[in-house]
Amino acid sequence: MKEKVVILSLLLLVVGCVTPPKYYTGQYFFAQGNYIEALRYYQVVLKEAQTASDREMIQKAIESTKGKIADDFLKRAAEAYSQSRPPTLQSINKAISMLQKGSPYENHLNRISKKIKEYSEEKDTILCEVQNLIYDAEKMMQKEEYFYALQALYKAQKKDKMDKQLSDKITDLENFIEGQKDLYFDQINKFLNMGNVDEAKNIYDKLVLMTPHHPKLSTLQEQIRDSERKQLISEILLLETQNKWLKAYQALKKSRLDGLDQEMARISRIASQYYYNKAKTYLKSGETHLAYIASVKAKQFNSHNVSIFQIHKECEDYIEKQIHKYIAIPTFDAPVNDPDAGKLFSDAIISGLFRTLPYGINIVEREKIDLLMNEKKMELKSIGNLLGVDMIITGNVSLLKVDHNISERMATTKVKIGEEERPNPEFTQMVNTYGKNIDKWPHKPPMTIKEDKFQLVKYKKGRVSMKAFADVSVRIFDTKKAAIVYAKDFQDCVGKSDEFQESVDGTDISEDPLELPTETEIKRELQNRVIDRILDVILKTFENREKRFLQWATFHIERKEYPEAIKFIAQGYLYSKRAKKDNRYSQKIYNLMVDLTEGD
Repeated sequence: MKEKVVILSLLLLVVGCVTPPKYYTGQYFFAQGNYIEALRYYQVVLKEAQTASDREMIQKAIESTKGKIADDFLKRAAEAYSQSRPPTLQSINKAISMLQKGSPYENHLNRISKKIKEYSEEKDTILCEVQNLIYDAEKMMQKEEYFYALQALYKAQKKDKMDKQLSDKITDLENFIEGQKDLYFDQINKFLNMGNVDEAKNIYDKLVLMTPHHPKLSTLQEQIRDSERKQLISEILLLETQNKWLKAYQALKKSRLDGLDQEMARISRIASQYYYNKAKTYLKSGETHLAYIASVKAKQFNSHNVSIFQIHKECEDYIEKQIHKYIAIPTFDAPVNDPDAGKLFSDAIISGLFRTLPYGINIVEREKIDLLMNEKKMELKSIGNLLGVDMIITGNVSLLKVDHNISERMATTKVKIGEEERPNPEFTQMVNTYGKNIDKWPHKPPMTIKEDKFQLVKYKKGRVSMKAFADVSVRIFDTKKAAIVYAKDFQDCVGKSDEFQESVDGTDISEDPLELPTETEIKRELQNRVIDRILDVILKTFENREKRFLQWATFHIERKEYPEAIKFIAQGYLYSKRAKKDNRYSQKIYNLMVDLTEGD
């Protein structure tokens, strides 16, 4: 208090007796800490001030007083904001409301408006968080994850305690969970009594999501496991009586129950011997595809048994021969003007296929089929039967040539060849103007001047274009069907061009030599382009072979032609294994193999 009185006294000394009395009253209230009353007096005095210095002094007092008032509102807003930790929408709204009351007293620093903006941004963030939590809760309820949905709503409520709709949502969900929980307990017991363990497990999983910490869950889980174990034992016994040992083993492996290792070992011992005996029986009766599938199963259970390994290898070698296909590519026919073109094309196609063909597709030597076609004059079907070829790819290069086009012209340029002297026009002008007495001239230009002497020189320039054309027909002959299964003409062209010009000494015209590929190079580029297209067609014939095996197997199953289906299943399984195919087609082949061959 003493300090405030001292400050007031000093102010009185400074302002002297010219200042209006109401100013002193404002100073008194300021010293007392009643800043709003002090401001009221200052604002009145400002209207009555007579001099610029008085107005400046009073204005400074007003700004200072507003700063004190702002401090007070900012402090009270901070206290309201801090009532909740972390802050809620309600605490932020109280703080903003307090600051809005102080807005009329804002000074040039604008601290109140800045703080309102800061609180408002935080409020928007919390509102967004609340909406996201409610949205997440609704999504969880759609998935029947009611417990986690309730936790999300609780989090939202902590941020917005006054939202009645949110409070009602929480109450409704709490009541629903309580009622649904009892219903789930009843349903689980009902399904267990009926022996429907899978449905009981499904409802149990829902119950866990609804109330993960319920004390009865552990007991209920034990009951489900006991029922599951009993059901599994019954299923295994049934599969054993049907000699479906692989399915029995898969059922044990799929189960999440503990303590099944001994049972799985027992099944493995019996299964390996059973499938080995089946493989021997099938092989003896000439049913090699069934023998192979039985040996595959036996090897899955015991891969170290020598007898199983031997019979599996014998069956596998037999199937291996069936999945191999052979194609032949004789020398293509060629135009008279380029007899080597046909050999170049067929050799390039063979090289390309050798690098890219999938497993099981082999190429017969070209010389063999050329001999039979050209010298023996044999038909394609006969050649296929003789050489064991499944597909013959023939072709004809009807066009492979390069056209040239030269556009040449003579250009002209000036070349400097020296210098020459001639009369200076400026000198002549001075004579005509001032006479021949050069002493009277303002300045004396030279009588003659030197100029460059040029000569016109011709040089050659132009453009050369090359365009290569190819026309190749391809036929794919299926020897088993004795028919052409694909025929197409492949046409393409490649163009190259470049400009050239001679150099001219004494000028900036430099030589631009012609840079074009040779005929051989442009033909090779064109040939490669056509071959890439041909290779693409041929390779598509053999892509996804596992898918084709599956399609054939499915086709014969639908027609109830099971021996044929078994053949394609065995081939498809071995192909997938050899080609290292692990996709949905190979998995379906394996599943068909199990489903179609399990049991007596």
